[in-house]
Amino acid sequence: MKAPALHIAEAERLLELINCNILDTPPEIEFDQITKLASQICNTPISLISFVDSNRQWFKSTHGIEVEELERNSSFCGHAIVSEAPYLIVENTHKDLRFSDNPLVLGPPNVVFYAGIVLKGEDSLPLGTLCVVDTRERELDDSQLDSLMILGKQVERLIELRKAKVKMELYSNELQEKNQELEKFAGVAAHDIKSPLNKILGLTHLLTDYHRQDIGEDAVNMVFLLKQCSLELRDLVNGILAHSRSSEVLATEQEHIVASELFYEVINLFEAKPDVKFTIESNLAEIKTNRVALLQILINLITNGIKYGDKDQTIIQLEAKEITGALEFTVADNGPGIPIEFQKEIFHPFFKINRLDRYGEKGNGLGLATVKRLVEHQGGKVYFTSEPNKGTEFKFTLPRPLEY
Repeated sequence: MKAPALHIAEAERLLELINCNILDTPPEIEFDQITKLASQICNTPISLISFVDSNRQWFKSTHGIEVEELERNSSFCGHAIVSEAPYLIVENTHKDLRFSDNPLVLGPPNVVFYAGIVLKGEDSLPLGTLCVVDTRERELDDSQLDSLMILGKQVERLIELRKAKVKMELYSNELQEKNQELEKFAGVAAHDIKSPLNKILGLTHLLTDYHRQDIGEDAVNMVFLLKQCSLELRDLVNGILAHSRSSEVLATEQEHIVASELFYEVINLFEAKPDVKFTIESNLAEIKTNRVALLQILINLITNGIKYGDKDQTIIQLEAKEITGALEFTVADNGPGIPIEFQKEIFHPFFKINRLDRYGEKGNGLGLATVKRLVEHQGGKVYFTSEPNKGTEFKFTLPRPLEY
């Protein structure tokens, strides 16, 4: 028996094999379907997808035989990957000095015929083979060989997809870690800013309310502007804190709730506003969802509808219903609507329409961004329709609980 030689670029080949992240992975139907089809096309009892490691031959998929790995020294595929040809065919192993006394020939599975298509990775480095095996002497016709080559290309594409998936997962994990670090930083920074900011607001309050005569009217006006800027900054800080804590909200456990009861709980938070009228429509039975997240979404949307209302009486319509595969919630108002030129950007963090709310304040541009994040991180979607002077209707969906 002649042991297979090492590939001329063995170190690079092994590194590419490691980068494919395929060794010692569980069976996958996509690979198993290819080995089954290879046996059917070539009319062989055995077919395999193998990868040649440093000292072993490991099988990703097997058809007609149960084996996980073999020693590289007795590997047929080891010979295939060092040849310059795209495939290796041995019609009768007993007549080939390389294999005639091979333990796989003299004993189970008693290999007589072997045909292996070389599987290549990046830079055309050989990784292993798609091979068919028989226990009798035979040959492949041109059609069978062409089909086997095509199946080999399909295996290579599956390997490329696996590499791309691994890279994407690594990138996604890194991005998630960076986002978590950024959220933590934003939360800490906002919290640390809040304390001195409250002191500034307290001092401006003292100056305008108790020392107005001492500092003069011009200074009072400047202190008033300072107070307004500080209030805007405080609103922004509160928005950043709420946005950065949305991950904590999403981490809370789901609860059994009735949507209409939750609506009434939200409305009670706004009961001190006599110029606001609420309507509720919900026929949902008890559902299981993230109550804290749903509460925050509704509060943000209702607050927007009230703050930017331009009618003598603001009307907020709330609705909850079941749609195909999901639960749909609606928050509609009768306000001025969202200008068309801003509608594509309203969910972007820190985006603000250049207008004051009914209390003479500017928003912080984080309310709707937080809504979008809370909805989408639960697997839902949020969208809206808006007409000038008629109002805006926000709808968001959440996946329907399995037990619903």
